[in-house]
Amino acid sequence: MSNIQERKQELQGQITELETSLAELRGKLEAVEEAEQHAMIDQLEEYIDVVNHKSAGLKAFWQVVKKELGDVLGSKG
Repeated sequence: MSNIQERKQELQGQITELETSLAELRGKLEAVEEAEQHAMIDQLEEYIDVVNHKSAGLKAFWQVVKKELGDVLGSKG
């Protein structure tokens, strides 16, 4: 085999190795991005829970205010 043919085969082998490495790196990147997305979703769910809790408290407070205003305004009439 000539030097040129050998060099071509070496280069093809290197390309194949690089493509395999690149595919592995892409897979790792995808796994990291997926984990990051899951973490962000978990944080968002926690935030929504906090907002829901605060909103429930505010709703309960508003019901008390409405009742007391109704009692105060109703008793004046």
